[in-house]
Amino acid sequence: IEGLGFLSEDNLADLYSRAHVVLHPARVDTDSMVINEAIASGTPVVTSPLISHVQENDAILHGKTPHEMAMWIEQLVREHDTEGTEYQDRCSIARELATERSIEAVYPQLKALLTDSDLPPEQEQSKPKPTQSKSLESGLPVVGKTGEINEDD
Repeated sequence: IEGLGFLSEDNLADLYSRAHVVLHPARVDTDSMVINEAIASGTPVVTSPLISHVQENDAILHGKTPHEMAMWIEQLVREHDTEGTEYQDRCSIARELATERSIEAVYPQLKALLTDSDLPPEQEQSKPKPTQSKSLESGLPVVGKTGEINEDD
């Protein structure tokens, strides 16, 4: 293991894509940039089972202990060194996951969540309708999800 210090984005992407596995033993982490960058490069990840991490699947493997993490790494090395397709399948799954987490996939969902508009047509139909009514106690209008005030109820 060799510490490389700060790397440019180009160097980092190159290293992720050349790696056979990324070990990310975090104890505290939010939506992990390390995991997202690794899977975008098609590299399987061995990480801690944190609630904020992507659920375990064939490309993101969880180890609760150093021993479990080492076992996953050994498994990936065996798969890489054999003639089967298991390792390449894991890399393909990693790339698919990265596509689902890309800005192009996530931004429209986030925008719709924050603005209550611009949902794709298939999601527009299932969008909950805003509720607007007068408060039972005060008779004052209640502002609904759309921000409009309805005084006629």
